[in-house]
Amino acid sequence: MAILPRLLLLLLALNATLLATDTWQGPATGNWSTGANWSDGTPPLASEAADLGSGTTITIDNASAVAASIAGTANILVPTAGTLTVNGTIIAANIAMNGGTLVNATTQCTITASTSGGTLSNIAIPSGSMLDLTQAWGAWVQASSNLTVNGSVHIGNAANTTYGVLYWTGNLSIGGTGDILLGASTNNGLGENGSGSTLTLLYPLMVHGNSGYLNSYSGTLLNQTSILCDVAAGSLTINTQTLTNQGTISSLAGGSQVNINVTGWANSGTLQAAAGSQLALHATGAGSNTGIMTASDAAITISGGTWSTPAGSSLTVNSSTLTLGGAWSAPAGAIISTGSSTINLGGTFTVTQAGLVSYASGSTTVNLTGVMDNTAGLSLTAATGPWHLLGGTINGGTITGSGADTLIGTTTGGTLSAVTLASTTVFDLTQAWGAQATITNGLTNNGSIQIGNASGSTYAVLYWTGSQAWSGSGGILAGNSTNNGIRENDSLKTLIIDSPLQIHGQSMTIYLASTSTLTNFGTIDCDVAGGTITMYGGFTLGNSGTIEATATESGAMAFPINLQIAGKQKITIDNRLQKNFRALWPFPFLAVS
Repeated sequence: MAILPRLLLLLLALNATLLATDTWQGPATGNWSTGANWSDGTPPLASEAADLGSGTTITIDNASAVAASIAGTANILVPTAGTLTVNGTIIAANIAMNGGTLVNATTQCTITASTSGGTLSNIAIPSGSMLDLTQAWGAWVQASSNLTVNGSVHIGNAANTTYGVLYWTGNLSIGGTGDILLGASTNNGLGENGSGSTLTLLYPLMVHGNSGYLNSYSGTLLNQTSILCDVAAGSLTINTQTLTNQGTISSLAGGSQVNINVTGWANSGTLQAAAGSQLALHATGAGSNTGIMTASDAAITISGGTWSTPAGSSLTVNSSTLTLGGAWSAPAGAIISTGSSTINLGGTFTVTQAGLVSYASGSTTVNLTGVMDNTAGLSLTAATGPWHLLGGTINGGTITGSGADTLIGTTTGGTLSAVTLASTTVFDLTQAWGAQATITNGLTNNGSIQIGNASGSTYAVLYWTGSQAWSGSGGILAGNSTNNGIRENDSLKTLIIDSPLQIHGQSMTIYLASTSTLTNFGTIDCDVAGGTITMYGGFTLGNSGTIEATATESGAMAFPINLQIAGKQKITIDNRLQKNFRALWPFPFLAVS
């Protein structure tokens, strides 16, 4: 029984040691290391509590300031030479970081950052407390080990008159039940101060606000929580070598945008855009979506690298713009568009892959912006609606259209490379003023290419590059604008028009460089009244086919003086047009019949 009284005495002694307090007795402003400022005659030990009183300003003036805890309402200054280690709670009015280091503490107060920076090592910010990086243009601190935020971290102010940066070094985690709030400046940020490290953002911490960045150019971001751009017109950029998203990354407010630039990525969480915002993921390496990507009344872009959305995952948009890029693939049912949406088929893909994208044809605009392997053939029907060639390339294969459900050219242009147009197909270049397209590696046209409309309210230009032959049983039909044209975008090349292909219509210009050759075995015919088809550029013309103007009323074939005719060629027109023709091209060695 004698053991119990001895144990009780030991516990009381231990408790007395734990509760030992060293009280500030110095002036209102003083240095921590001055022994005379303390009730014990020396600064606190690591096992002692420090009572700083009220209304005091105390400077941590050495690298060995310690305490078990701190109480009072003092202002604590931590300059470059200072390190304060507290293995418990700090209760104070404010801690001003001016280049020094704060270690191990739970800070029941505001930590204010300055342009001199400072280091936080294993710090906890409890509910109701704050790490404040809003007080200066360029305020910063760095976390050198885990940071727990149950209160709030404010980075830059809402007025865009200050910005701040929370750096980190080494592999660490930032977690807690609080939030990190970004102000209005795009200079605000969370940035890696080093290379190759991993930052883990733990649930349920929330990173959100207006504008800023999260940079780990050579490291990894592991997100297990919410990163949100939730202020209208805000802008959040994430730059990292590897992104692993197990949480949520979203742009949520009107006009806001999230831009993610990575080497490789894996999403098993959610990437989201909503309410008139944008989210764009740009990669240079491999990526995989096994989670959710979604947009509603917004825009989402996934581009670059090689990536996939396998079965069981989803990429869905509703009344939004979906832009696909990179080398992408997805099974049927993985990419779905509903409502009045726009789908930009970019990157590199096969026509079969494009056909697995699900959308409502009557309310969806489909733009071809990337490079499509058309070996299997593109069939446009009422189920697909028309497709728009918006800077993209179609390689090989056959394009089959039906009525208005066909391929439509745009002012952005695009390329058909070794493509065949089926007999029912119209390649429509009549819908815009200045529509254009480029032909490479030859063309088989069994349908129709329409250049400009019949009223002359639109025009188009069909360019070509590289020596090639155009063949087929169809035609190239020019509308009423003299701006319509077939133009070489090259030099020293030969374009062969094979029979029975027909180039005809009302008004257009056929241009080749002076070093190039047009060899015609087909028919070039100005066959609409009042039209003029002009050839110019000083090129060499070899005609074994028919070049004529057969309109029943005034029409003309115009040949400027610098056209070189190879040998004695035959160009025919209707007898009634001989006078007009001769006035345009009055050279005796041209046979006219």
